[in-house]
Amino acid sequence: MWASGLPQSVFGRFRYGDVATPPAAMGDGFLCRGGTVVGIPVVLTGLDDVARQPIDNSALQAGGGALLPGTTWNFQFIHRDATSFGTGFNDSPALSIAFSS
Repeated sequence: MWASGLPQSVFGRFRYGDVATPPAAMGDGFLCRGGTVVGIPVVLTGLDDVARQPIDNSALQAGGGALLPGTTWNFQFIHRDATSFGTGFNDSPALSIAFSS
């Protein structure tokens, strides 16, 4: 999993949910996912403005949130942002992915 266009060297995490929600203000961005929400461990963005996180789907199956055929998940990256307007964090745009066999 990866997200680009982020501040350099900041901590953040990918979160995803099984429901796409109408945008709701959160931090200096918008929360666009809900339902069953899964968080993936925190990562540090690189000097190339990208956050990268390998996904172990077998571990997700044990804890919930497995990326299985026939499921659709809505992903966002939530990150610290010193340039934000007072809240100190921001959200990436959401991406909805339907998994097929």
